[in-house]
Amino acid sequence: MKKNPEIMRYNWQNPDWPQFHYNLSGLQDSISRYLIEAGSLTGDLDRLPENLQTETLIDIMVSEALKSSEIEGEKIDYNEVRSSIRKELGIPSTDVITDARALGIAKLIVSLRQTFNNPLTKQQLFDWHSMLFSDSNEGGIIDVGLWRQDIEPMHIVSGPMGHEIVHFEAPPSKIVILPHLSGHQNSIDTV
Repeated sequence: MKKNPEIMRYNWQNPDWPQFHYNLSGLQDSISRYLIEAGSLTGDLDRLPENLQTETLIDIMVSEALKSSEIEGEKIDYNEVRSSIRKELGIPSTDVITDARALGIAKLIVSLRQTFNNPLTKQQLFDWHSMLFSDSNEGGIIDVGLWRQDIEPMHIVSGPMGHEIVHFEAPPSKIVILPHLSGHQNSIDTV
């Protein structure tokens, strides 16, 4: 595999990892504009009839689900994802959902919407992982709902077999349990 030449170094290879430092001074104007526009959109959404509010939020979740799946190279049917999200929200539907990936990403997106304000925990990460892979891991290729334990590094790649380009290499599994978290990996509760 060929490494992407544009990437000089992976974030976890920086000496201060995982204690990242950043400067927001150059972003303050953009952040302020975003917050004003987001507030305006929220106000516009609140003025819609309840059924249109629900359908608009479903459309946003479907878009998030499809875009997230595309990043991983997954092509999931729009209607299956939409029906799956409606099902997860408890909205009646007669649609038959046949794609386990659509069900999994729908569970994840709805869970994210319902828990975004909660502290991120080990259990939540494992639950999300299980939502995505439990029904599609027939060969047992992925250890679902567990910390990665492979000796080999995990890569984010693109390209045809034999000509893959590595876009990212994850930190070795032995250091995935971040140094700022104390205790044995099975006792870590909050990430």
